[in-house]
Amino acid sequence: MGRLRAGLIVCVLVLGAALGLAACGGSDADLLPGKTAAQINENLDQVRNFAAEGDCAGAENAVAEVSEEVENLGGVDRELKAALRQGANRLDKVVSSCGEEAEAEAEAERETEENEIAEQEEQAAVEAQEEELAKEEQREEKADEKAEKEAEKEQKAAEKEAEQEEPETPTGEGPSEETPSGVEPPAGGVGPGTEVE
Repeated sequence: MGRLRAGLIVCVLVLGAALGLAACGGSDADLLPGKTAAQINENLDQVRNFAAEGDCAGAENAVAEVSEEVENLGGVDRELKAALRQGANRLDKVVSSCGEEAEAEAEAERETEENEIAEQEEQAAVEAQEEELAKEEQREEKADEKAEKEAEKEQKAAEKEAEQEEPETPTGEGPSEETPSGVEPPAGGVGPGTEVE
């Protein structure tokens, strides 16, 4: 947009200078009347302001007004009118390229925005997929924990069942031996009916 503004300013200055010189002539020359020159200069100022603001449509409208004023000039030297027409045409070309550049910039901005939106949507999809995978992992972990708890319960139940099936033996006592008399021998050695030497 910098080249456009520079070209636009040059065209406006050249056209303005031509108008200024044309308005300064004597009464016998076929120059621009002061009022017409002032109107064209005002429109040139509008072109410059619109261009500085980046308002291409406004600048194009102001150039169209300048061109119309130049075409409607009557009783003006033909060479002066031709120079003014040429300046207005040059200004129109410069301002027209403003619209093309603005369209190109707008298209580039749209593409950038579309790319950013696509990237954001892609990122959101990736995040959603990662979140779903994380949830699935949590579900699997919970299922594994539940299965482990069930297995522990079953193992404990099996151990308990096995304990109930085994005969209970008093602790610390071995198998009881019956003595022939039904009496247990005394500790220490010799019992009744044993010969002593």
